[in-house]
Amino acid sequence: DPFSDPAYTARQRRYNGGLLAGRRGVYTPQMVVNGAHALVGSDRATLKRQLANPARPLVEVFVEDDGERLNVALRGETRKRAEVFVARFIPSATTPVTGGENKGKVMENSNVVTGLKRIGRWKGRSTDLTVAKKDLALAQARDANESCAVLVQERGGGRILGAAYCPRG
Repeated sequence: DPFSDPAYTARQRRYNGGLLAGRRGVYTPQMVVNGAHALVGSDRATLKRQLANPARPLVEVFVEDDGERLNVALRGETRKRAEVFVARFIPSATTPVTGGENKGKVMENSNVVTGLKRIGRWKGRSTDLTVAKKDLALAQARDANESCAVLVQERGGGRILGAAYCPRG
């Protein structure tokens, strides 16, 4: 897997140790929907069912890009505490498989995370965060099509409380 990273495996292990529904374990390709349900990334039917009834976000996320910085506005109030991440991703990638059970196949991947960085904490009330794009390596993206999203996630790898795509600049 050319996109693997020890930090992603550690994140999968944290999910597996939590209240995760669906197919538990640490495996590739794994997808976790809203921080609550795990499935094999190629299982379109289960993914469609999981996405059919999205949870209502507890925090609204607004992202502005001024060229140098991402300005993130978090709006909402709850007793939940969360961490705020910026996830860099490539919308699509094609990977030839050179070994293992899928040797000789070509994998079509969607929304491949290429970087994940915590930019702050959310304490359950409206707040604003600013982060320099150079600190996220967004200015030096590995792929011209690379984009990003801001995720607000319960501490410890729990449920996604809110999310928004970064504007394309």
